[in-house]
Amino acid sequence: MIGRQLAVFLLSVGVTLAPLPSYAAQPAGEGAGAGGEAGATAATPAKSDENREQARQLFANGQRLYSEGSYEAAIIAFKKGYELSQEPAFLYNIANAYERLGEFGEARNYYDQYRVYADEGQQDALARKIAVLDKRQSEKLAAEQAEKERAAAKAREEERRRQEQLNADNQPKDKVFGPAAYALTATAVVGLGLGIGFGVRANNKRDEALGFCQGEEMVVCGSGAQDALDAQRQSAIAADIGFVLAGVATAALIGVVASKAAKKKKKEAEAANSGKTARRPIVAPYAGGAGGGLVFTGRF
Repeated sequence: MIGRQLAVFLLSVGVTLAPLPSYAAQPAGEGAGAGGEAGATAATPAKSDENREQARQLFANGQRLYSEGSYEAAIIAFKKGYELSQEPAFLYNIANAYERLGEFGEARNYYDQYRVYADEGQQDALARKIAVLDKRQSEKLAAEQAEKERAAAKAREEERRRQEQLNADNQPKDKVFGPAAYALTATAVVGLGLGIGFGVRANNKRDEALGFCQGEEMVVCGSGAQDALDAQRQSAIAADIGFVLAGVATAALIGVVASKAAKKKKKEAEAANSGKTARRPIVAPYAGGAGGGLVFTGRF
């Protein structure tokens, strides 16, 4: 009993790990044909001597290509040889080549076809091989599906980032020199212009007042000098107001521009470091009833 089980086990392992089977020396026209007819002769058109010789050549070519690792080309040779000879060994070799390529579904189909011609001692081993191929095919399909989902998720993430970039580009820019800065600049320019203008007028009125005065030791001024002096005093006050206004506007402009520049720089720094800061672990001390130490905290 133990000897019989050992023999079956060795036969199963032999079928599972067997190298490419050799092409049968028996002429393909002798034995079962493609349609299961026994005793077909060499005179049968589909099993002519020419076809048998070409099938043997294709089998040899397929074996050589298989040993070189050219599994796709070997499959072509084996399939053409099977069409010519209907020899079951071709089916086994086609299945083996597909398995080497990782095409487990195709390999399973050809192993299943080969089972039709396999003897009883090979059936169990072939059934186990087919079961393994079914499992590997399921795992392959699951891996391909997971890869598709990862690729789709990556594409969605890239599209989201692209949309965010487009939205950011379409948003109004956070300009340092905004409407408030323009208004303050205009106020400073107007104030400076008023100061300069009224300052020139005050000087002119002072000179006009001096024109109404005569004498060296005793200066005597006419009635027009007082009017000129009053006008000069008013122009000087207006000039001072203009210069003060220009100074205040200029100081406010500098403050607004500096504040906006600082806020913009801070916002850019926060945007650049937002991702890094969230993932950075923090070392924090802890203490408990059993002792103390350091612990890493943070989000990953």
